[in-house]
Amino acid sequence: MELKLQHLSYINSVYGVNNELNDALYKLIWKPIEAHLQSAEEVFISPSGILHKVSFAALSPSVNRYLMDDFSVRMVSTTARVISQKPFEYNSSMSVSLFGGITYGSLGNPNQTWKFLKGTEAEVEKIASILMPSMPNIKVYTDSLGTEQAFKQAANESPIVHIATHGFFFPNPEEVKQVLDAATEYGEVDFRGGSPTFGMDNFVNNLNPLMRSGLVFANVNDYWSGYSEVITDDGVLTALEVINIDLRDNQLVVMSASARF
Repeated sequence: MELKLQHLSYINSVYGVNNELNDALYKLIWKPIEAHLQSAEEVFISPSGILHKVSFAALSPSVNRYLMDDFSVRMVSTTARVISQKPFEYNSSMSVSLFGGITYGSLGNPNQTWKFLKGTEAEVEKIASILMPSMPNIKVYTDSLGTEQAFKQAANESPIVHIATHGFFFPNPEEVKQVLDAATEYGEVDFRGGSPTFGMDNFVNNLNPLMRSGLVFANVNDYWSGYSEVITDDGVLTALEVINIDLRDNQLVVMSASARF
C-alpha cells in the first residue's frame, strides 16, 4: 500500500535501521548482479517501473553497512547519459532564473491550500547576492511574478534555474481506494492547513501518474478554488507538461521543494 511509504516505521522495516538488518531487498535486487560489478566504485542505474521507488544506496548487505558505503550510486534517466556526459561549463554571461517567495493566492481567498514559504524568499535573495558579482544576468521571480508561464519561458532561456516552491506526488487513486475512502485519504495528506479543492481533486484522483506529480506556482490557490478565472495557466506545472518543455540548454536545475505525498 503506497500510503505506508509515508510512515518512517514502515520504511525502516523495509530497509532496516542501525543494528537491525533487513537484507531482503538487497538479496532480491542487488546480489544477483554483484558478481558482475567486480572492482567497480561507481554505478549508474536507470530504474524501470517499481524500481523507481527503491533507494538503492540504502540497500543493506550486512549490519551497519549500506551500498553507499561501497559504491557511488548515481541515478540516470537513461544509461545513454553515461557516455554522453559533458562537464558543467561556467560562463559569466549565463542567465540565471530564480523562483522563490511565491504568492500562491490572493489574501481575500479563504481557500489557501498552499501556504507562503517565507524561507524560499530569503533563499533566492541569498543566491542572487552570491552570484551577482560574477553573473549579472540574474532574474528573480517572487510574489505574483513566479508564475507557471514565467517558468516555462525561463526554462527555455536560462542555463541555470533554481525553483523553491511546493511540490507534490499523489499516490495511485485506485490503490488508495483499496485501503481508504476519499475522505480518509484527504485526511492523510498534509496540505499545509488547507482542504482539497475541486481543482486539486483533478490531480489527486487522476489516473495518469504524470498528472499526479508537479510543482505549484503563483496564484494556484485562486485558480483551483475558482476565485480567479484561468486565462494563461493554472499555476500547476505537472510532470506531463515538463515533457513538452525544451530543456536541452539547461545545464543546472535545482528544485528546492516542500514535497507533499
